[in-house]
Amino acid sequence: MTGARRSIPQNVQLFIVRNLIWAILIFVFLVFSLALPNFFTLQNVHFILYVASAIGLLVFAESFVLISGSMDLSIAHIAGLSSMLAGAVTIQWLPFLPGWTGVILIVLFGALLGSVNGFFVGRVGINPFLVTLSTFLMYNWLTFSINRGAITNVSPALVFLGGGQVLGIFFAIPVMLAVCLLLGFILTRTRFGGYVQALDELPGVYDRRRTLRSFRSPVHRLPEIHPEHDRRWG
Repeated sequence: MTGARRSIPQNVQLFIVRNLIWAILIFVFLVFSLALPNFFTLQNVHFILYVASAIGLLVFAESFVLISGSMDLSIAHIAGLSSMLAGAVTIQWLPFLPGWTGVILIVLFGALLGSVNGFFVGRVGINPFLVTLSTFLMYNWLTFSINRGAITNVSPALVFLGGGQVLGIFFAIPVMLAVCLLLGFILTRTRFGGYVQALDELPGVYDRRRTLRSFRSPVHRLPEIHPEHDRRWG
């Protein structure tokens, strides 16, 4: 046996990198559980997951853009403007619409606003920092232009996903977990997920259509991409 130090196999290194977040999460929970006696309780964990559900969905959307090697500074304002538009449509502009249509409108507006970023980054070729910084400012201005304050008299069907409870559990928590599993499956088990990762990992691979799709809300629509589309545009 030689004195040379054996290197860690690449597959083991990859496994550690991909799952390091779970070790960090367990460590944080242990530290706070020891420091705060009432931290690791079912009620507190339930509340943490509920508070994290809204931010978690934004993180899932942002992750597709980051994994593809790009960035999106406007993600929070896309969420804000989508919600404001859906509320304004169902309550002020078209009050005859049922409340549940607002949920569909939020997804559609989010996909449309995200596609604006994807168009200028993927099709026009402008730097994503400049594009999303511009839409960050524009979407923020549009949100306050539609309504300066909160929209009241919102239908219970519209806010159920975020504030409703089923059997004492906030419905937003299983929604967040379901979206997490869905996007994990898409990234690891579908052709589109492989292409999204390849946009960043392979310097020679750049497809404007896939860049545009990564800027959309990932829960909106993920069409299948065929091998014959595997070529560089322009």
